[in-house]
Amino acid sequence: MSNPKVSLLVPCYNIANVCEKFFESLLNQTYDNLEIVLINDGSNDNTEDVLFENKEKLEQRGYEVKYIYQENKGLGGAINTGLKAFTGEFLCWADPDDFFESNSFELRVKYMIEHPDCAIVSSDAYNIKNNEKRLMSLSFPRNNEKRQFELLIKKESMFCSGCHMIRVSDFDKVNPDRDIFEYRRGQNWQLLLPMYYTYERHFLNVPLYNYVVYENSMSHIEETYEEKIQRNNEHKNVIMETLNRMVIPKSEKESFFFDIEGFYNKINMVYAYSVGNKADYKKYFNICKKHNYVSYKDYIKEFIVIFRRRN
Repeated sequence: MSNPKVSLLVPCYNIANVCEKFFESLLNQTYDNLEIVLINDGSNDNTEDVLFENKEKLEQRGYEVKYIYQENKGLGGAINTGLKAFTGEFLCWADPDDFFESNSFELRVKYMIEHPDCAIVSSDAYNIKNNEKRLMSLSFPRNNEKRQFELLIKKESMFCSGCHMIRVSDFDKVNPDRDIFEYRRGQNWQLLLPMYYTYERHFLNVPLYNYVVYENSMSHIEETYEEKIQRNNEHKNVIMETLNRMVIPKSEKESFFFDIEGFYNKINMVYAYSVGNKADYKKYFNICKKHNYVSYKDYIKEFIVIFRRRN
């Protein structure tokens, strides 16, 4: 397996104006045996024209390229379609508004070959915002730990899409149907959690991917309180659904569910307190208390909220 095929799944929705650097980074890769699966998720701009133009360039470079069009399903649905189409021995996925370092695939394949027991390897990445680069690992100080399952559930593990490479033979053991829940977000958790539960995660302390935050991106726009609550609840639901599909002992699964309810409602409680929503704060406080996610400081805040309500 000196030159194994790497499959890259690329979900595309209205990305015509932001994908130039992504495709340029693929053309500049130092690794040649790539299968690139482009999933056009019902774009309504000129994404299709741009994809066909770049498909030709990628094929001239020597890559195998597959183009798939589907009605819009969201990121989860696009990745799910790609999972049925790829044929490589290693699997990656990425967003086309980001881009790779030129040696990204070469270094990860090299590591996989040198470590045949490695089921998944992740790398560091640059977070680029307002033209400033910051290592993503600075936000995830426990990257070198082999057990990442519980960390990922609580958003303490690097989840950026283009950072990961999976050994497909191991992926098929935890997801033999190559199927994920078609949610509009959360695809990274759906792919990674079953792997992290079963296998150790290896980490390369070198940035091989560039995550770009745009002015109009979900992570850049200031969200309302209601939008934050909705996004947090959606994320919790994705994790719950993913765990529900996994083969985990019932008692262990129930313990995870109990903990997740507490953790994500604690986030909602913080949001409610930050905007002074007393009714919601009390509601989430009671849920967190039930799930042992209330600290001494939370009790103080709860007292303040009650006091303010009475006065």
